[in-house]
Amino acid sequence: MKTLLPWLAAAFLLAGCSGIDIWSVDEETSPSRPYRPGAPPPLPRARASGTPDVEGKVLALEDCLHIALRRNAEARASWHASRAAAARAGASRAGFFPSLTASGSLRRSDTVSPATGASLSPRTEFAGSLGVSLLVFDGLGRWASVAAANAERDELGFRHSATLSDIVLRVKEAYFGLLAAKDLLAAMEAARRQSQVLQAMARARHENGLVPRGDVLRADTNLAEADLHLTRARNSVHTARGRLAVAMGLPVDTGLRVPASVPVAADRTRREVAALLGAAARQRPELRAALAGVKKEQAGLDRARAAWWPTVTIEGTYGYRDDVFLPRQDEWSLGVGFRAPVFSGFGTGYGVREARARVAEAEARLESLLRQVEFAVWTRFHEVADALGSLRASKALMASATESVLAAEEEYKNGAGSMPDLIAAQAKRTAARAAVVRVSLDLRLAGARLEHAVGGR
Repeated sequence: MKTLLPWLAAAFLLAGCSGIDIWSVDEETSPSRPYRPGAPPPLPRARASGTPDVEGKVLALEDCLHIALRRNAEARASWHASRAAAARAGASRAGFFPSLTASGSLRRSDTVSPATGASLSPRTEFAGSLGVSLLVFDGLGRWASVAAANAERDELGFRHSATLSDIVLRVKEAYFGLLAAKDLLAAMEAARRQSQVLQAMARARHENGLVPRGDVLRADTNLAEADLHLTRARNSVHTARGRLAVAMGLPVDTGLRVPASVPVAADRTRREVAALLGAAARQRPELRAALAGVKKEQAGLDRARAAWWPTVTIEGTYGYRDDVFLPRQDEWSLGVGFRAPVFSGFGTGYGVREARARVAEAEARLESLLRQVEFAVWTRFHEVADALGSLRASKALMASATESVLAAEEEYKNGAGSMPDLIAAQAKRTAARAAVVRVSLDLRLAGARLEHAVGGR
């Protein structure tokens, strides 16, 4: 039937559209970017390889984050998982397009005489045909499949964003830990220099007969303790540097350098807790992934219900058949298929029940996760407030301890003070300086964890 040829050609072109990439891909994006719903994550330009040249460079926090987000294997793994989900979302749309198949055959047949065994009617048959099939109605099952695939794509995309957020938090913790270790090392070096001054002072006064030998021994003991604390502080710096390198995805022995001192942003988190809770509900990628999971289960319920409905398909073929190599006898067929479920051993009903239960489970998990996020924001907010108060108190303690050391040194030089009092005053100043370093670290960590709890990077 010649009039079928244009129709089949149009069907072929329409079916070919199923292979067109309908996504708008931004090649500038990489696995280090958070997920944005509406389009699948694009392909990266190149996979991160090699070790970046960081030797001898002073790295700010943003530099460390930039390297970590491009080299961390967890980020690449979650990104590729989101890419796979995006491909499945595209494949789920195939049911809306007609399927086109081409077939051909070569057949040799013969009839053999039962009496003589001779060949009676040998025949060679060539055939070729083009078939098209289009699903017209399936109880909205295709729409449910597309909705489920899109929800899964969004869920894995937001989980990728959550992975990036976790990496950012780990890098911040390691970076601030290295800053604190270096500040503590500087405090221990200052304490050792002061111990050396105290030892020289005690020896000079002992040689002049002004103090007993016990003061020299106490000063020597104080210097030995300062050496011990200094050694431990140096080891802490090495450990913190290795922890930061691993968090950035670099070899543990990479020679990383950070600024000698970074001021603490004490007012960076002064916001109302209610505003933070609202921001977390909107921004936290784990919550958005859980919400996408609820939508996926709801689409699964719609797909299970679609099994109750009949399916209607349109099928057609057009081809040629003859006993020569280029067949000239054309043949065609066109029909409508109808298939209705009658009995499936109660499987469809149980499938709907299972899908409904999965929706309820996903909703309950979403509510539970929301409560956990709210508690995390509440806890981190008050940790920041506590760290701010502790920082002010530790700085006041540092100032008081410094005044005490100056007074004790003056009294000792004038013969009115004792060596134990001077050593105790210096120990308190060293402890106060270490407390400032520790509380500064607590404030930095609390701010980073609050930002992570809210859903920022």
